[in-house]
Amino acid sequence: MIPSDEDGDEEEVEVEMDTVAEPVAEPKVDFAQAESPAAAVSAVQGIPTPKVVNEPMAPPIEDAHQLGAIFYQLNSVLDEDRVIELQMDNDETIVADKIALTLSQSEYAVLSRVDEDEVTSIITVPWSSVKRATIRKVTELPDGWFR
Repeated sequence: MIPSDEDGDEEEVEVEMDTVAEPVAEPKVDFAQAESPAAAVSAVQGIPTPKVVNEPMAPPIEDAHQLGAIFYQLNSVLDEDRVIELQMDNDETIVADKIALTLSQSEYAVLSRVDEDEVTSIITVPWSSVKRATIRKVTELPDGWFR
């Protein structure tokens, strides 16, 4: 019952309910076929996943740090056996097994390595502090880059 406007008497008013929309179906994602965990999550959330193209001249992001852009473009040589060494301006050398290419294009390199105790560490370093970058155990050079 909804009270009337003025006289305080209650009168019965029929209220129409809006039709309830059908629930939106969740996207079907085959997690086993996803390129990466991030791609699977992006698919569930309906967000397009940026693709890392395995071509030497794939464009880096706008305003990328020069070293980050070089690593991004060299992604075709960054296979499982390579070792990344960054010599810092304080002469410390950071050794890593992997680099997060998309995250490492701006001011910081985001790296990971498996330590001797088989624990994975994630390392971030500012590109501006890197004096020299070396990729060891490269098995094949990108076509057209070196003459």
